Amino acid sequence: MKRSFKVSVMVAVCCLLCAATVRAAEVTVVSEGASKQQAINNAMRMAIEQALGTYVESKTMVSDFKVASDHIASASAGVVKKYDIISEGKDPIEGTYKIKARVTVDDGKLKDAFQAYMNDPRAKKVFQETKFSQRRIVVVYSTEAKDDLPLDSRPVKHLMSLIEDRLVGHGFRVFLPDQLIRIRGRAALEIRDDKTAMALASQEQADAVVIVSFDAQKRGTDEGYGKLRANVLLKSYDLTTGELFCNINNPENVVTGSGGFEEAMTRIVQSVGPKSADDLTAKIVERFSTVRQNFVYLVFKNMPVRHQDKVEDVMDDLGWKYKTVKQARDYLEIEVFTDGDMNTIRRKVRKSLEKSGLAYEPVDTIGQRVVFDRESGK
Repeated sequence: MKRSFKVSVMVAVCCLLCAATVRAAEVTVVSEGASKQQAINNAMRMAIEQALGTYVESKTMVSDFKVASDHIASASAGVVKKYDIISEGKDPIEGTYKIKARVTVDDGKLKDAFQAYMNDPRAKKVFQETKFSQRRIVVVYSTEAKDDLPLDSRPVKHLMSLIEDRLVGHGFRVFLPDQLIRIRGRAALEIRDDKTAMALASQEQADAVVIVSFDAQKRGTDEGYGKLRANVLLKSYDLTTGELFCNINNPENVVTGSGGFEEAMTRIVQSVGPKSADDLTAKIVERFSTVRQNFVYLVFKNMPVRHQDKVEDVMDDLGWKYKTVKQARDYLEIEVFTDGDMNTIRRKVRKSLEKSGLAYEPVDTIGQRVVFDRESGK
């Protein structure tokens, strides 16, 4: 498990770092300190952080990006090749010493220092503990057919254990069916579709839900043996956006013997289960490691076409980047990209609609979707 974590992190880091050309990077920074030397030291730290940021596209790959850059600045000699002070002086009001400096960072040594930092077991431990420790993953077992294996069967328990082992290894907080049953009772057992699973996980304020299921078909052979073809199915939804971001389907064939169906399914899980759990974990880690631009869906119900053009004018006036996702006779859905929080976005849109003479009000907020509807009587 630890070796798998090391490989996954280092492969991702190396792919990003190796893409950069090995040459000096020149960075201009403005820093301050209690003394001139402290201001210079801070300038070097800032320069290293900026240079490091050009390599590591997703700064969340490191549990604390600033900790990594500070560690490199204090422990790695020769990363800063030289610095030139462009201007300097003491702030007469605050009493701090301020400088503007041009700092040259050695790309090769910076990359080596960063890789050394990520190889440090203490760094990986911090990564695991703080990177995903606030992420809640609910894992449920879906039984769509009457002859599906029960939750307490060997193959299901084995697959659940594999998934838990991989996710916990990355520091996620994992909630399995037995825990959910104690909290939610039979509702946690009666998972028949994805919508029910998502609703259950949302009640636990999870960030993602993993839905485990099997698709098995029994066939006879001319020799009188039974042949079982089964798919290990793992789905995962991001509960903030409702997006299906992982859909793993690993089929396997076995010949059934005297042990029957459950024994054959156990062998299938033992064969493809580890890879399925690894693929699932990699997708979840990628999902919650990547810095994605904030977005919100604005849904307008009961909106005639003549008002839809006005809404796009409102979006233009607000200055947000957006695109129209769906447009119909009385329905409009717009995806907005902005750093604002949901409440601020909802309030600004409502006020802008009001100024434009459009009588629509927010009636619901679901995940990243704000639903507007025409005010009654207007």
